[in-house]
Amino acid sequence: MVKDHLGKSYQSVKEMCSAYNISYAVFLDRRSLNWSLEDCLTVRVVDHNGRGYKSEEEMCNYWGVKYYVFKDRLSENWTLEEALESRQPDSIKDHLSRGFKTKSEMCLYWGVKEYVFNDRIKDGWSLEEALEGKNPNAVVDHLGKKFDTEKDMCAYWGIKSYIFKDRIKEGWSLEEALTIPYKL
Repeated sequence: MVKDHLGKSYQSVKEMCSAYNISYAVFLDRRSLNWSLEDCLTVRVVDHNGRGYKSEEEMCNYWGVKYYVFKDRLSENWTLEEALESRQPDSIKDHLSRGFKTKSEMCLYWGVKEYVFNDRIKDGWSLEEALEGKNPNAVVDHLGKKFDTEKDMCAYWGIKSYIFKDRIKEGWSLEEALTIPYKL
């Protein structure tokens, strides 16, 4: 025979837990943390610090957060800690998992203009490439000179990029494709 905090009797602890709609495992965990019998049976919500509450509303009151604000924050994927402590989450992460509130803040940190970052992403650059300026499309001519794009290289050598591409497909060397003038 087991009694709850109100003095009601049950055949077993499991039966008492069932009456309070608390799993036996949760009850045992709470008891191992030296929670009172009442808290073990009646606490429905636990915050990020392990403190128990009878309801989410009670938890929000404790933390000084309006319940509807708390629910909105959770729906926006804030963590429980962020929602209760009113700390806005990092909404964007760089390739090294550093968190930033905004894309502008991330670009400022990496020293890249936001419009340049946006253009790079649109051009298919990875996050790392766009932030660190590592151009995935960079090409090198036969003399070892680097260019941001194949089109830039062709313009430097005075050859149309479509002609260059055709020549490479036909098996021309890089040097020949860039340096032999095109004849109609």
